[in-house]
Amino acid sequence: MVAKSLSGFDCVIVPGGPGSRKLLAGATFLKWIGTAKGSKSVASVRTGALLLGAAGFLKGRRATTHHNAHELLKKYCSTIVKDARIVDEGDVTTAGGVSASTDLGLYLCKSMRARKLPRKFENKWSTFHS
Repeated sequence: MVAKSLSGFDCVIVPGGPGSRKLLAGATFLKWIGTAKGSKSVASVRTGALLLGAAGFLKGRRATTHHNAHELLKKYCSTIVKDARIVDEGDVTTAGGVSASTDLGLYLCKSMRARKLPRKFENKWSTFHS
């Protein structure tokens, strides 16, 4: 079962892992992920890039994913970036393997702050990490 549209979120992060291959065949799930097109930022880590690709987010863009999934990613993006932990294509960001998830989180926080997302988020983040 999938929830309501993701279009109202500031940032949607799609994780990957072994279960992502099964989700590639789920039209309902991919349609739901596609509702994130109205979000300010969409990101993936590991093989979540395959799901973003199948949902149409990576068409004509550069992307990265877990090194074991580079061949699978070819049909969804214009260029696979194999030597980067993070690939930023504006409103879509992809990160490599699981160890890149921390880098992605920090990168997205920095990016969101630069875009001046609501102070409510910034204040919660600052309070939590003080």
